[in-house]
Amino acid sequence: MSDRNKAILSLIYKLIELDKKFDIREQKYLHDIAESLKLSSNEIKEVILNPESFELVPPPSEQERMMILYYILFAMRIDGKILPTEEDMVYDIGIKLGFRETMLNDMIKVMKKHLHKRIKPDTLISIIRKYHN
Repeated sequence: MSDRNKAILSLIYKLIELDKKFDIREQKYLHDIAESLKLSSNEIKEVILNPESFELVPPPSEQERMMILYYILFAMRIDGKILPTEEDMVYDIGIKLGFRETMLNDMIKVMKKHLHKRIKPDTLISIIRKYHN
């Protein structure tokens, strides 16, 4: 499980680093996620020093895959801007996790629309329901 968690953190770190800036909000988000994944400070350092060493194997559970998607969606918007390269990366990861292109596009649109606003949980859940019913 620890290897998967390091791979998840690596994805988030690589996404955050796309704009070549690592601000305090991004640092806090990364550490909050690492804590929720129960990674030690040494494991966090290991990921940050060599993020390319960790490749995510999509978990079989849809719930776990959705959790990873949520992590990266929120990482994409944490600094208050969304770059096309960040959108592309979220899209690519989402496809690898087994989600539909249209659902990913809808979720990215919600992130952009609510860039500086709180997103109600029902907003993303309604998108998921739309594609899973």
